Amino acid sequence: MGGIDCQQAPCLNSAMARTDPQVNIRLPAKLKEILEAEALQAGRSFKAEIVARLEESITLGEVGRDVTAIVGKLSEANKMLETEVEALRLALNMAYDERRKLDADLAQIDELRAIQRSIAESEQAALSHLVEKFGDGFEFMARFYAASVSDRKGRDQLGDLLRATGKHPRSDQ
Repeated sequence: MGGIDCQQAPCLNSAMARTDPQVNIRLPAKLKEILEAEALQAGRSFKAEIVARLEESITLGEVGRDVTAIVGKLSEANKMLETEVEALRLALNMAYDERRKLDADLAQIDELRAIQRSIAESEQAALSHLVEKFGDGFEFMARFYAASVSDRKGRDQLGDLLRATGKHPRSDQ
């Protein structure tokens, strides 16, 4: 991370020597009492307690800055993830809408196929009725009409068939 490494810095976590600089500070009386009590409880001198606390505050300060930096990076990553999740949510909603449209189109296609089957069945029933009433000649003419309407090739093939069977109106040619 950054800053001072309290484990490796020669100024920290080491015994004080007489050559170390001396610093005189004024402390509020209550703070001095608390530090003396804490030093007694920890089994060290008042000065050693002050040094230990200063070193600890530097270490915790470094950790705090590192944690703050990590939290900042996590916050940025979280915002990016939220943006991506929102984009995916929008894409999913669009896909859902498209699916609903496709389902509606498929339902219409199914309805049209049902209508087409119904029409084909009705045509077949009508043709069967007319064949019963008027005989095979009517069926042949009805098929000729259907083929002539659908395409030229079918009409030509049917014409050839009519000529071959002698039922073409111009079979005498």
